[in-house]
Amino acid sequence: MIGKLKGTLLHAVRDYDPCRGHDSRFRSWAKRVDSVDFSKQNGFCFEGEFVPDGTVEYTPGVYLVATVTGSLMYQTTHYSVVRVKADGVEVLAPYTTDRERGWALRIRDGVAALLAERVGQEENSLAAIADQDLIRELERRGYIVKKGDELTR
Repeated sequence: MIGKLKGTLLHAVRDYDPCRGHDSRFRSWAKRVDSVDFSKQNGFCFEGEFVPDGTVEYTPGVYLVATVTGSLMYQTTHYSVVRVKADGVEVLAPYTTDRERGWALRIRDGVAALLAERVGQEENSLAAIADQDLIRELERRGYIVKKGDELTR
């Protein structure tokens, strides 16, 4: 899918909870989370690429979305976790604000659990290839294939 992913994520968060909505006076951002580094206790524990403004190709996965609300003097950043799937966008449970220190720690374990859950759901690209074709390719590469779970070189 191709579109304005950052805008889609910001609108999904606003539609889910208007209190977390994007205020255009402030800088909001979205980041695709590929992994969690448990050795870090701040926002740098979420490893991945920031979503650029403009039109991009949607990549399914888990995203961290930060929206800022409030006045020019008193602002609150809301951190929401959003999952992008082939059939749409879904705002998920881990959510926090920066009203207290440690916002990243409050959602880190929940985000890590979502990423671990996603690993089990990834499609095996070899599943669609016939067994005989796989065996021929392995033999071409020098492997000896025996029926069962045994695979030797």
